[in-house]
Parts: sequence; structure tokens; C-alpha cells
Amino acid sequence: MCKGESYIRILRLTPHFYYPPGIVSEWKVHLDPIGGMQTQIFRMTTALSKLGIAQKVLTIGMKNAPKTWRINKNTEICSSNIPIIPIRSRVRGTVGLNIYWGVGVCLRVISLLLTSLFNKKNSWDLIHSHCSGVAAPLIVGLLSKWILKKPLVYTVHCCRIGTYEPMNRFDRLINKYVVKIEGYCLGKADSVITLTERTKKLLTSSYKNVTSEKVFVIPDIISIEEFNQNINESNLEYFYNSFGVPRDKPVISFVGRIAHEKGWKYFLEAVRLCDNKDFHAVFCGDGNEREYLDKMVDDYCLKDRVTITGFIPNSLVAAGIYISDIMVIPSVHEELGSVLLEVASLKKPVIASAVGGLTENITNNTSGILVKPKSPEMIAQSIDFILSNKEMGKKFGANLYNHVRDNFHESKELNKLIDCYKNLI
Repeated sequence: MCKGESYIRILRLTPHFYYPPGIVSEWKVHLDPIGGMQTQIFRMTTALSKLGIAQKVLTIGMKNAPKTWRINKNTEICSSNIPIIPIRSRVRGTVGLNIYWGVGVCLRVISLLLTSLFNKKNSWDLIHSHCSGVAAPLIVGLLSKWILKKPLVYTVHCCRIGTYEPMNRFDRLINKYVVKIEGYCLGKADSVITLTERTKKLLTSSYKNVTSEKVFVIPDIISIEEFNQNINESNLEYFYNSFGVPRDKPVISFVGRIAHEKGWKYFLEAVRLCDNKDFHAVFCGDGNEREYLDKMVDDYCLKDRVTITGFIPNSLVAAGIYISDIMVIPSVHEELGSVLLEVASLKKPVIASAVGGLTENITNNTSGILVKPKSPEMIAQSIDFILSNKEMGKKFGANLYNHVRDNFHESKELNKLIDCYKNLI
């Protein structure tokens, strides 16, 4: 790679993208913008941009954000959705949010086609669409391929056929149709990226046109050194003082969106069930189920034992993990669980649901504890165990750190991604 040389031009399609402080002054929680997928796409886009790769990112625009903004001279972020009617949804944050984005992106892609006829600088080498288990990014990616006549890459951040768990009756009703859309669109792509070997095997065995030759395993990335730079006295003091987290008790934390699929309620129920009550629970995050979390804390009379931070920027996530003695990842479904990489960076013991990529990256009772999904009883037992066996918890954290350090190296995965791009153009 030649740093600073813009030799690949990527049109990146994603409804999910992180807006850093300075770009937005507040977060619209009903848009459900907060989570690992958003952070990972931002992290990967930024890293590629620093290497000189030009990108235009078509994403959902925050109401109080500029229509366009730049990470640097190589990468432009564009608000691309049509106007949103803010009808609240417990499952998605806003009813039809992905459709608003999808329609807006299709209109933008047609505009790009027309302008590229007169200005070659507006042409792109390939399209990269990021899929989260819903139909819109799949359909929009394929339509963009047909309109622009460019190669198409999908990244499957959540596989519908083997990872995603429908979240309500309507979701279950349409599930088989979304699975068919997933199989058709992935089969038409030029390359497919999965986050784990498990998902690659699942896709290639389930969809006849998704061959192993065109599927690449490129997991989420993290720079341990860069992430840990956010651990400083200022951030730690801000975290303790702003959120009232006690300094004289063990802290057990959840970091993620307050949303159904993240399983937050199973952690809260576990807090109530633990034999050892002498710890403080912290929920770092916000989301479309925040009001239900607040209500359950009140109903369970846990206000004095639970802190809910609301949204915190990426720069404070490291501080939230650092002050924690145990991290809990109680997800209902999870393709990889990028928060696992952040937890590992700080050598913290983790208790996680035995779902998706978490089972591929945590060795039970060696680098963490895996529990049955939706089992607050098992989470509570595991919390009690680690609190009573702190040296074992330290070993779990050290072993997980070694695994992530050896298997999620940022430059290695970026090289694999760039090679994938270069093979298509």
C-alpha cells in the first residue's frame, strides 16, 4: 500500500455510521444510531481513508448534523435518507428507518450516475454495502450495482439465516422472505465479506450461488494501543463524577445499545438474582428500549445499585470498561460482538451469551464464561463465581487479550480488505 495515494474509490452504503463529537451536538436516540456496527464501520472507513483510499459514505443523516462532512480530504460522509416521519418503534427505533435510507440512497446513486457522465471524478471503482440483517442494504447494494455497473461487495455484519433472531411477530412473519432476499443478493455480489469463519461456512452451505471462492473472512478491527490511549485521569474522573459510579465497590458493566437484541434485561435480572449484592452495575449506552430499562430498575428497586450513563462517545467507552471489574455481553444474537475486542484490549473478564461469533472467540472457562442465551440465572452464577475468584477472572482477561491481539490485527485485516477491492477493479 502506498500511503497518501488515492488509487481506489469506494462508494460505501450503510444506514449505520458513527458521528463523532464535533459533528453532532446531541444524539437522536430514536434513530438508534449507537452501537458496535456503527463504530466498526467508522473505524474501518477512517483507517482506509488514512491510507489514501477515497470514499463516499451514504448513510442516515442526523437532524442536527451537516448534510455532508469529511473525515479528511479522501472521505466524504453524506446524509442520504429522504425526510423521516418519526414514528417510534421499540424494535427499530423508528418505523421504516431503513426504507427512508434506502430510497434516499437509490436517488443519490442515480444522481451519481448522471454526474459521472460529465465528470469522471464522480465515478467510483466499486460499491461496498454493509448489511445488518435487514433487507434494505442488500436490495440497495444490488440496485446500485445494476445502475452504476460497478462491482459489488457486501459485508454481512448480521447474517439473517443463521445469526439474526426475529424480534416480534411481524419480524417472524417476514423472516423467510428476508432470508430469500439475502441469498439472492449475496449470490449476485462480486465478493462477500463475513466477520467469522462460522458465517462463511453457513452462507456457502445455505445459498447455492454464494461460493467459498468469493467469500472472505475479515473481522472487525481494533488498534489496542489507540483504544487504550483514551485511558487517562481526565476521562476516568469525568466518568466517576458525572455518573456517580462508586469507587469502593466492584463494578460490573454492560456496554452497548439498550435494544432487544443486546439482551440488556437479562443482565439487569441477573443483578437482582446474585447472591453477592456488594457490587454496582453500570449500563453504558442508550437506545430505543431505554424507557423500559428505566422502568425495570424502578420496579426492581435497584436505583441505588445501578447507573445508566446514556450515550457516551467512543472516547469514554474505554474509561467505562477500565473502571469495570467484570463485563457482561448478554446478547440474544451477535455476529461477532465488537465490544468483545474493546473488553479484551483492557484485559477484563467477560461473561457472554453463547451465540454467534462470541462462541468462536471465547473459550469457555479459559478466556471468559459462556452462558446459555436469555439466562439471567447463569449470568448471576457467573458473576458470583468471578467475584469470589478474582485471580481466575484476571486469567480470563489475560487469555482473551492474547487471543484478540493475535487474531484481530488492524493492519493485517485492512490489507485483506484492500486486496479484496483490488481483485475486483
